[in-house]
Amino acid sequence: DTKNEAMPLVFVHGFPENHHCWDHLLSSLPDTVTKSLRFITYDLRGFGESSKSGEASISRLYEDHQTIIETLELPSYHFIGHDWGGALALQTARFKPQSLISATVMNTNFWKTDMSGMWHLIFLNIPLLPKIAFNWFPKQFFKFAMIQSFNDSSRLEPKILKSYFEMFCDTETTRYWIKLYKNMAKSLALQQIPHLSLILPQNKPQFPQRPTNSYHVSIMLVWGENDRFAPLWIGKDMLSRLTKRGANVAFYKISEAGHFVQEDQPEKIVPLLIELWNKNEKK
Repeated sequence: DTKNEAMPLVFVHGFPENHHCWDHLLSSLPDTVTKSLRFITYDLRGFGESSKSGEASISRLYEDHQTIIETLELPSYHFIGHDWGGALALQTARFKPQSLISATVMNTNFWKTDMSGMWHLIFLNIPLLPKIAFNWFPKQFFKFAMIQSFNDSSRLEPKILKSYFEMFCDTETTRYWIKLYKNMAKSLALQQIPHLSLILPQNKPQFPQRPTNSYHVSIMLVWGENDRFAPLWIGKDMLSRLTKRGANVAFYKISEAGHFVQEDQPEKIVPLLIELWNKNEKK
């Protein structure tokens, strides 16, 4: 069965995108490489064509991911994640390192968050304002929040941009996004001031027990140097923390790229991915 013999690669997107964010990168891979690989992409809960119901939290997205991996019967795989997808890759390296052949993390907030860059976190927690923006000014908000964040949005196919814009116009999707970032804000607040739990009660994240070999994985950090949401210092801090935790980690700064690095400069990332995959053969 060539499907089972092929090396599995699981790509997970971030906010506010869907699985199409990988289209340009995947099409940039040479045919000689793709013949031996199995590509898997999906929409996170609350995005694209996935369900917009259920808990809006990182722990639920992690559970969803593990369910997908178990359903596909993947004993081990390469994880490539951007933004929220990158956070899920790091959670997998934390709790199930034995399942990862390697992990690639792109422009992701995890241990640290730059609040000046994460303006959308603050915005989505303001009462009524995000609903007004999504319901009454979706085109303007889409252009401000997303289009201007690409290094060159004209490189994206119109159908891909259309799929992103449709999410901004979908009430169920935007309602889920608001819940997701409200829960994120609560988590960050409780990390800084634990006593806030008295007035900000929330369900504790349901993660498995952490193994002794947590983060002992080959991890590649890929960062667009012009990211306004997760600036370069976030990636450098992540490099330091992962190194201290025993990860075999490398860091690559991508010029002429912002937050959506895999779409801004896919041609620069492809060689790095191929080198990583070749160094880490299938378990």
